[in-house]
Amino acid sequence: MTNLFSSLHERINHTPKSKGYWTGERGNSIFIPFDTYSDVINELTKYNLNGITYINGCVDFSRCCVATIAIPDMSIYRYKNFAASNEECASYWNSINFLNFSDWTSSSVKKYKNVVNNTEAKKKVIYKYKYLPSIRDNYDSYGNEFVAYDSRNYVMDVDEIETWLKGKGATDREIACWFTLAINEISARYGAQFSTNSLVVYFGSKSWYQNLGDDPNKIRSVFTSAEKSNFDNFGRKRNQYCKKLGLSSGAKEYSYEDFNYIANNFAY
Repeated sequence: MTNLFSSLHERINHTPKSKGYWTGERGNSIFIPFDTYSDVINELTKYNLNGITYINGCVDFSRCCVATIAIPDMSIYRYKNFAASNEECASYWNSINFLNFSDWTSSSVKKYKNVVNNTEAKKKVIYKYKYLPSIRDNYDSYGNEFVAYDSRNYVMDVDEIETWLKGKGATDREIACWFTLAINEISARYGAQFSTNSLVVYFGSKSWYQNLGDDPNKIRSVFTSAEKSNFDNFGRKRNQYCKKLGLSSGAKEYSYEDFNYIANNFAY
């Protein structure tokens, strides 16, 4: 190992000193976790290992790594190196379609690494940062199941949609219902879990939908820029009609039959 930014003493100070034991000199031997850390032990067992080797204070993950990447312009700041490694890892994983996904980002790599020993959490991280597999791979084939098909990729003109709905004979309540459904449709594409029964039944009837248990209010952070704009614009138009009609802005104002009627008659 050459051209290291840190001294041996500094590196040794960053090696583990609890939660396990060293087979020899700290930072220059194998670190073995205590039996109480069964999740770590189980992960090591997958690679026929009982611990992790350290050489001159540097950890060696070569026998159990998911990816090996090189970081250009290594920094003295650890947080910068971690961020750069996530970027490089995302690029590499996309190139090999790691876990059958090809749209990894720095953020999703970071989240994945944080829950790498928790299979269920890992699945949620994978889905949380991208569309449901059915949407990502076959979006066009489900075109007739969406009321706002283009909301995924384009900022839609709500005034134009409003005019079109009126031209199709939609009532004010149906227009409010359309925008309510279109808003929730964006979240549903990411596997949102709905609490309103009419939405549960409606999206449950769609072949592309999968409930991943995520709060719709927390999914917004992973929307595309177009989806964020559409979500906000749809909401303003919905609120305008709800205020006019004296309705609340929630989906509970509508039944499954209402949503299904909108989808069957006013898919834009």
